[in-house]
Amino acid sequence: MRIKEFQILQFEHAVYRQYSGCIALRALRRRRMMETVLKIDKKDNLVTCLRAVKKGETITVDGKNITVNQDVPQFHKIAVENIAKGETCYKYGQVIGKALCDIKEGDYVHVHNIISAKDFTA
Repeated sequence: MRIKEFQILQFEHAVYRQYSGCIALRALRRRRMMETVLKIDKKDNLVTCLRAVKKGETITVDGKNITVNQDVPQFHKIAVENIAKGETCYKYGQVIGKALCDIKEGDYVHVHNIISAKDFTA
């Protein structure tokens, strides 16, 4: 977690403790707890899991429901669209690698199916 995000969470927690009766703050806290994946940029074709996700579970990304095809550990990646072999993989708006094989929407993405951008830019 980045320092700024951690500071925001600390601030939200402090405000929540002080004004715990406020409906809006309770809703904000519930929303944060329900977030399953993190997508930063609209060109991202991968998202990061904020918690472990089980095979068959449905996640929602940009209003689109996606069924997860394999168990995915916390802080690992899931494809949110089909990615053909050799296509570029984006996370946080940055190129992180290229697909080593066809990757289906909902697939677990890791070193077994992408090559790191570090490996093909060196």
